[in-house]
Amino acid sequence: MKQLSALHIKALLVQALLNGQFRFNSERDCIGLEVPFSENKRLADLVLFRNHVHAFEIKGDFDNLTKLKSQLFDYHKVFEKVTLITTTKHIKRASISVPPKTGIILLNDTQIKVIRRPKLTQKLSKSSLLMFLNKMDIAKLLKCKANAISTDEIRRLAERMPLKIIKKAAYQKMRGRYSDLFKLFLRDKGTKIHLDDLRSLTGQINQKMLIF
Repeated sequence: MKQLSALHIKALLVQALLNGQFRFNSERDCIGLEVPFSENKRLADLVLFRNHVHAFEIKGDFDNLTKLKSQLFDYHKVFEKVTLITTTKHIKRASISVPPKTGIILLNDTQIKVIRRPKLTQKLSKSSLLMFLNKMDIAKLLKCKANAISTDEIRRLAERMPLKIIKKAAYQKMRGRYSDLFKLFLRDKGTKIHLDDLRSLTGQINQKMLIF
């Protein structure tokens, strides 16, 4: 069986979504790749913006699972749904080691198989979500002037707000950025997905290289 890198898996998943997998609708939903979170110390491989914000961590044949537990711990602080996508090489270990609320998808070069569906995470981290908002964004939420207060202090004040308000603002900010990138991606992509097509979903556009 062909070995799959994380990048190849990412391309296969994006193609599957565009083909309607998981009821994806490109007019309603959008995709972000390599989304920074956890104070920019982490990158979510793929984030699906729809009714719920769903993040995917990808482990290909050339990756190891050494840091997976800590990665997923941080994912669950920020995203309502979290799913691990991996290959036959890792599926046995992943199935017994990832949290029960984490979804699992097995992928090879011909099939995407849902092993376990993710559970909705209700209790997210306010401080982690606030990292998506700048000082002026938070000041608008608090209805205050930000001039005489530090960013750290205004974030501490904002943590007193209800989670649903913080989550809504953070997700709107995130989706706004990746929605624009996704529209450009849909406009510019060809019939086959190229490396720069994927990079355009992260805002990084380099030399064109064919994936398929």
